[in-house]
Amino acid sequence: MKSDLVKFREILAQLPFDKYWQIGVDTGCLLKSTIIKNKYCRALEVGTSCGYSALWLIEGLSAQEKASLDCIESHKERNTLAKNNIALVCPPNVECNVHLAHAPGCFESFDRPNYDFVFVDATKSQSVAIFEALYPCLNKGGTIFIDNVLSHIEKMQPFIDYLMKNKISYKLHKIDAGLIEVKKD
Repeated sequence: MKSDLVKFREILAQLPFDKYWQIGVDTGCLLKSTIIKNKYCRALEVGTSCGYSALWLIEGLSAQEKASLDCIESHKERNTLAKNNIALVCPPNVECNVHLAHAPGCFESFDRPNYDFVFVDATKSQSVAIFEALYPCLNKGGTIFIDNVLSHIEKMQPFIDYLMKNKISYKLHKIDAGLIEVKKD
């Protein structure tokens, strides 16, 4: 039997892609399974849109006794939609906060505790600045995923170059729009 969260996520998946830019199912499964496998409890999502991808993260986090998710979405309409969608199905053991803010500028005033898991699906040209702001907030053993590295390769090349120049190990997942995974040792 499907949970309400999974049923609702399937409904959100039907929203028009050109307006809400949903992640693919393979990406969602990878994010969720990474959270579960590593028993992550504190997560951050940058670029929440309507909350579809957040529901994948919440499903993974719900495996823990207590967990939290901070979501950042700069578009007012999508932010409100995400807050409402998440509130409908978020389990009581996962605290979720949706912030109306724009990364990376918001990080100067945003309370950023250390995170176990970060998912970035935001403005591609700001990937380096977002990564530089968030990597120090990642716990040892934590993971950052950056989306759209294959679908937006021209805009993402400076980020890939940054990782290579700084000798930061990463894994490329050739699923959906393409993901880079960086694990903090």
